[in-house]
Amino acid sequence: AEKLGKKPVAVNDAPGFVKGADQMVQEDAAPQTVPNWAAASSAGPSDEANQSLTFQVSNNNPALFIVQPAISADGTLTYTSAPDSSGSAQVTAQLRDNGGLDNGGIDISAAQSFIIRVTPVNDRPVLSSVAPVTVDEGSSVTIQLNPIVTDVETPDDQITWTAISSGGSALTVSVDSTARVVAIKGIDDGIATVTLTATDRGDPNGGSGQAPDYSEALSASTTVSVTVKNLAPLVAAGADQVANEGSAVNFAGTFSDAGAADTHTYNWDFGDGSATVSGSLNATHAYADNGVYTVTLTVTDDDGGVGRDTLIMTVNNVPPSVQILEPPSELVVAVNTPVPFSGTITDPGVNDTHAATWTFRTVGAPDEVFLAEVNGLTISDQFQFPAAGVYFI
Repeated sequence: AEKLGKKPVAVNDAPGFVKGADQMVQEDAAPQTVPNWAAASSAGPSDEANQSLTFQVSNNNPALFIVQPAISADGTLTYTSAPDSSGSAQVTAQLRDNGGLDNGGIDISAAQSFIIRVTPVNDRPVLSSVAPVTVDEGSSVTIQLNPIVTDVETPDDQITWTAISSGGSALTVSVDSTARVVAIKGIDDGIATVTLTATDRGDPNGGSGQAPDYSEALSASTTVSVTVKNLAPLVAAGADQVANEGSAVNFAGTFSDAGAADTHTYNWDFGDGSATVSGSLNATHAYADNGVYTVTLTVTDDDGGVGRDTLIMTVNNVPPSVQILEPPSELVVAVNTPVPFSGTITDPGVNDTHAATWTFRTVGAPDEVFLAEVNGLTISDQFQFPAAGVYFI
């Protein structure tokens, strides 16, 4: 433009533009490009059409952006919001030409402001991995929950948790919302997967007000491999016992097992070489010979765990009893006549061996003792009396 006076003088006129609409995007949106946001950009009158134009842009909330708002010469608005950030920024734009300031010229437009609003979007919780866990049957292990979750909007104590096991009867899981732990209890040996799910409260600042509602609660899950170790039964065979050979002895054992789901088999070994007895914690046995025996009760669970306990069994010897079968209680025989002698032995110690003697006693003479012929439990002999007399057998 020209300034009137004694001689026309060129004076730069202020450039101008028409601003676009305020902007609204969601948190964590992609980089934004708005073509033709600034319209009717002009350096001034037609005689300034060849001037170059640039926009100067500033805002009052630069932390809201990782790429600050800018406007290109053709009016394109660009910006990128910062991650996990929401809020508003007042953006001020001015258009500058290169016409200079000579003779009172103006090379920049009036400032025009607009708003960029970044609406909050709830971020999903982020869970870290959890190391595999090993727990014994009947025991529990806990996992602290707060250290494995991160959420930019929701405090740890406002995150809700669920825990689900795929292990059937191998274990149980429970969440303590106050202590912020999940408890895993081993029930039966095996390997299971526990899925931990964290759900946040949503974004308390609300969403954009438009569908979908970006303040809705979101969840994330992680899994934990859990190995439940079998424990052998704890067995009690009972107190030590004393009994006579041949007498029936009763045994009663007990056991406990941390594996509540286990099933069991039982076996008694009486320590005397006899056949073992299975199927019950109670057993009865008679010992065929005196001695000291170690009795063993073995309990085996269905997972191969074996528990044993022993007791000491002391078996006393019982003296045998003898019955004379021949001769009868009174017998008269001639001198030097063969007389059969026989008897039987009764002994509860069926493994005992025996020796027997016959004792002949007569008045006025010393006793005569003869070794008897024993076959098993039978005594069989034959004697002659060389002199007359009365003999007690």
